[in-house]
Amino acid sequence: MIPALRRNIRTDDRHELTHSFFHLECSLKTSRLKSALSPFHLAIPVNDLESSRAFYGGVLQCEEGRSTDHWIDYDFFGHQFVVHVSASQKTNAPSASGTVDGKQVPIPHFGVVLGVEQWHQLADQLKKANVEFVIEPTIRFAGMPAEQATLFFLDPSGNALEFKAFADIETQLFAK
Repeated sequence: MIPALRRNIRTDDRHELTHSFFHLECSLKTSRLKSALSPFHLAIPVNDLESSRAFYGGVLQCEEGRSTDHWIDYDFFGHQFVVHVSASQKTNAPSASGTVDGKQVPIPHFGVVLGVEQWHQLADQLKKANVEFVIEPTIRFAGMPAEQATLFFLDPSGNALEFKAFADIETQLFAK
């Protein structure tokens, strides 16, 4: 609280104002966090539902939601994710790559930023399921402000996924 104001406010009122400022600060942080964590919706093409169901529901352990003979909704780490059987014979494999921290990263790709412990659990889960990595679990930008754990792999239809984690997501997610 501003020192000049503090001298002119009774102790009880000072406590109430400090309490109000604390709650305002907390609600602002919560609002930023909630807006940063709004669920996304993503729909991707897949070759067939059974291999997708085995992969997303089995290997990644995403809870299945609604489905038809042509698509399945999943709870993808709190986000709405839908796999659609594509009538096109075109492959879903990434058509390009870019160099990031000395490694070739598939483009396009998608994924989720996880907590560090959850990221390690997922990496172990993928290894136990014998998932072939495009980029093995690794630390990217080591010692830099944007240091992150990352891993890449393809789903059975060739869609590229990346999962990453930061020690301090609030300061590192958009660090330069």
